[in-house]
Amino acid sequence: MAAISGCHAKEDNKNGCDKCLVDPMKAHWNPAAAKAKYVVHVVADGLRPDHMLDYPNFAYLKSHGVGTGNARNQLLSSQTLPNHISMFTGLSVSEHGHIEDGDSKEKLTSFVNIFDLVKAVGGTNAFYGAKEKFETFQKQWQIDNYVFTKWAHRVMNNWQDDMTTNPYTYSFVHFRETDRAGHLSTGANSTEYAQAVQQMDEYIGQMLDFIEKTPALNGKTAIVLTSDHGFEQYGNHNDLDDPLNYKIPFYIFGPHVLENEDIYELNNLEDPGDERITPSCISNANAGVLAASLLGISYDEGPFSNHYLSVTGVTDSSSAVALNNEAAINQAPTELLPPSGVGGTPAADPDNCVYCPNESNEQMKLKGRTCESWRLVPEKCLSPSSQWIEEQTCKRSCYFHDNPYDSAICCRSTEPPTAPILLAPEPEPAEPEPASEMPTSPEPPAPETPVPVENVTVSDPDPNTWPIDTPTLVSQILAEQASAAF
Repeated sequence: MAAISGCHAKEDNKNGCDKCLVDPMKAHWNPAAAKAKYVVHVVADGLRPDHMLDYPNFAYLKSHGVGTGNARNQLLSSQTLPNHISMFTGLSVSEHGHIEDGDSKEKLTSFVNIFDLVKAVGGTNAFYGAKEKFETFQKQWQIDNYVFTKWAHRVMNNWQDDMTTNPYTYSFVHFRETDRAGHLSTGANSTEYAQAVQQMDEYIGQMLDFIEKTPALNGKTAIVLTSDHGFEQYGNHNDLDDPLNYKIPFYIFGPHVLENEDIYELNNLEDPGDERITPSCISNANAGVLAASLLGISYDEGPFSNHYLSVTGVTDSSSAVALNNEAAINQAPTELLPPSGVGGTPAADPDNCVYCPNESNEQMKLKGRTCESWRLVPEKCLSPSSQWIEEQTCKRSCYFHDNPYDSAICCRSTEPPTAPILLAPEPEPAEPEPASEMPTSPEPPAPETPVPVENVTVSDPDPNTWPIDTPTLVSQILAEQASAAF
């Protein structure tokens, strides 16, 4: 099986942790490129997409987000653990090698995953699972808060309580109800399964309502909703060639995410129809990578290095919005854009850090280069100055929040001032030079050029916030400057 290099072995871990970490030198976080401060990755186990849209909250996600009801689970497995490993690592089952739920899961630390990656860049994460088999993730990956409970209302309550007091950068929320109902009633063609889908819809509505009513989360939180498999009408989900098993939902909702867009059309990908697999298929293995992209997090190699799926209408590449469509380029300040041109010489910033040309990640790879936050991997610039990084981050943050950039205060609010504007104090007079021993006749001072009164400009302060007599103040200033000129 393929393992991602750069992951510390236990004995080499300098942090003293008994779990393997991704290489922090290869993990990058660009908050200014993020579309969300928090991402909630929701899995409704065994949820069929054709059963969803009859319910109001699922329909709301579709009409107010980007997604498809025709994504795919893993080609070689329709079981829970293999598909979740793919979601968290971005690897297909053929790449990570775990096909059955009962396979040994002792080597999961070999793979870069969303939990370790969030930790490597200083974020926090949580796992709310409804199946005991998920314990293998807790044992091998860096998970800040692992909560196991079988019942959906407890999963929901635990997540809400934690996100109220200490929101997690990335939280994974798993509901088992649809899968359980399908197994107990031997198929999706049952009243029990329909009731479970309705219950899931209600929890999605509860989650949307909670996010909207929580100031710390509202406008800052994205949801990625998918499943590990569908369910047959009569039976279970073991048949890998049954469309009812391999077709799954994949929907994204949140700030900067477009509304009512099909993810295949948005990314110029061909919808696979009823085909089991095509080169353009979007699968649940895209979930963790997309969550990282929404957070502005990337890794130098493996699936997390190529954020090719867009949900905002612009191309996402290496955790930075490339802004390469014409409308975005026309609207964005020039300092926010990577230099244009393919194959051109990269521009350098004041600290000799090199910008990426405006090329796709794949084009860069063909040239043996990879991009990181619009800059090449720092070969010549191992540690750019914090001042330059803060300045660039600030400019991008202002742009994404529709505020003008001000070098003195970062993002300048468009609201009128609420405090009086203070005049700068006059400079203190210079001390006279000591007299020389041999006095000489003083040279007459050169005449000073008068300052015309009509050229003096005084800003007109806001009368609502200027608590003094404005005309009198202006008259005093003009009189003082006029007298000082003679």
